[in-house]
Amino acid sequence: PIGQSVPTRPVDGAALILGVNEAAQRLAGQLLERGVAVHQLAPDLGIDELQSVIVGLPHAPPVKHVFVTSALDAICEAPMDLANWESQKRVAIETPFVALQGWVKYLQQHDVRDDLSVIAVTKMGGECGLGDAVHAPLGGWIAGTLKSLRVELKRNGRPARTKVCDFGLRDATSRIVEATLSEWERRDDDSVEMALGDNRRRVIRVVQQPVDQLPTQQIHTDGAWVITGGARGITAEVAVALGKRHHLAMHLIGRSPAPQADAPWRNCTEEQMKTIKRSIVRQAIADRQSPEKQWERVKTDIEIFNNLQRMRDLGLNVTYHSCDVADFGAVNHTLALIRRQSGPIAGVVHGAGYARTSRFEMQKREELAKTIGAK
Repeated sequence: PIGQSVPTRPVDGAALILGVNEAAQRLAGQLLERGVAVHQLAPDLGIDELQSVIVGLPHAPPVKHVFVTSALDAICEAPMDLANWESQKRVAIETPFVALQGWVKYLQQHDVRDDLSVIAVTKMGGECGLGDAVHAPLGGWIAGTLKSLRVELKRNGRPARTKVCDFGLRDATSRIVEATLSEWERRDDDSVEMALGDNRRRVIRVVQQPVDQLPTQQIHTDGAWVITGGARGITAEVAVALGKRHHLAMHLIGRSPAPQADAPWRNCTEEQMKTIKRSIVRQAIADRQSPEKQWERVKTDIEIFNNLQRMRDLGLNVTYHSCDVADFGAVNHTLALIRRQSGPIAGVVHGAGYARTSRFEMQKREELAKTIGAK
């Protein structure tokens, strides 16, 4: 139960609070009462100004703690409504991401390393998104970001206590603030994801369990199954396994054009492929394009063609659709086509994604937009 005594110790350093909601204001008040210096960003501060403002925060006392309440600013009655998406994305994804980048740069600039913490407040339902209903799904993005940031900070010699405190949609602000500060102050548990709904404290634990003992459910085989990820990599193998086991009508979606059987590199010998590659590289250089990207398109085409051919040789019912899942209009058009071909959509395996590795604080907003767009 929440409210039991826990080991605590004095807090060192100032706190930065992200968010413009009631919980953020009450957190600031409670921290000030505890003698903690608090920084809050102006509500009208543009996203392009965030990093420079945070990097320029005072060094005495150093800003060692960040409270991310931005997910509460993005809660709305229709979270899946496209009309709400752009504002939700800006408030709950882009703004905290850029702000956290600024904080990491601040730590580097002032060589701050000890007693760091990052605490997020979400309202996914009080069960860390594992319950039957997820009210504010963008909290899941914040949770994932903080878990990744925790790993990177530790590797770079700046370990930070990281907590994602998840509450129910109707939990009172006073209780949210009390429970969040309790998690921030306690030192007896290094768990990251805290399910704090129903006035209880639960944590996620990794438990080994034989796979054949896990609960199962009936797979709906009537209708279409949509699998994004371009008929490549792990999603292609998932499609093969699902198709063989359940005989599904599978529709694979990828950004790449559908492979053509008469492509010049189809069924080539090794020597012929070398000749084709040299030709593509020369043409790319002449056109002032990237030879690597042009050749990568060929390799992708070959992989998709071979995977689709393998599935059809196994007798699987599979159709490939070229569609960028970041384009809402294109997705709606493709799904309408799939419904006409195979009936209602019975299941989705969403494997599409975009990632370009770089240090957290160096990640460009353009790359972040591509990562978000694919999901």
